[in-house]
Parts: sequence; C-alpha cells; structure tokens
Amino acid sequence: MEAILACAMEVLLAEGIDGLTIGRLAADLDYTKGALYRYFASKDALIAELQVRSLRRVHGRYRALWTHARAAMAELTPRQQALGLLAATADDYVHMAADLPADFALIRVAVGDPRHLLAAEEVAPVMET
Repeated sequence: MEAILACAMEVLLAEGIDGLTIGRLAADLDYTKGALYRYFASKDALIAELQVRSLRRVHGRYRALWTHARAAMAELTPRQQALGLLAATADDYVHMAADLPADFALIRVAVGDPRHLLAAEEVAPVMET
C-alpha cells in the first residue's frame, strides 16, 4: 500500500488532482486496476487516505512547535503567548513548503480547489483528523 500512496502523491504533485486516476496509477505501478481497488474503493478513498496521513504529519509538527513555543514563552502574559504562537505558526507555515513539500501541496490543493474532491462518505475520516 505504501508504494501506491507514494506513487499517487508523485502524480498529484506533478499533475494535480485531475492527473490522478486509478488507471494511471495501475499503469505506473504495473498493477491491474482491480489490484488497486483491493486497497482503495475509489480515487476518493485514496485521496482521503493521503489527506489523513498529511494532516497527521502536519498536526504532529504543529504540536511539537506549540509545545516548544509555550515552554519558551512561559513567562509572558497570556496575550503575548497567544501572539507568539500565532507568529510561530505563521513562520512555520512559510517553511512547510520546503520541509514537507508533498504534504503542503496536498493541503494546498484540498483547500484551494473549489470542487468537492471527496464524496460525502469519504469526508468523515479527513474531518476527524
């Protein structure tokens, strides 16, 4: 499954959401479409899994950042701490494109594309994350 996800992410980065198809992945991986459908019921399910994994990595990154920042700002007022966390988050977001390019690109596509990219039943795992 990891090879499928890695290939799907490469296609997304290179060609966007419209370039990602089950047929394209099958051809790139030398699998049959049926073999891919054993792992993912649809393109939507595949995208949902990629988003969940990306969001978990980004969430872990921010949890670590906020833990460190809170400790460093323990002596500041609550207002100063809130502003410091906001500044640290914004600064980290600027660097995320270089540090986590695939995750950043996937989140950017998911946030910036006005189309409904996932079917309603595929949204729940992403929203939960």
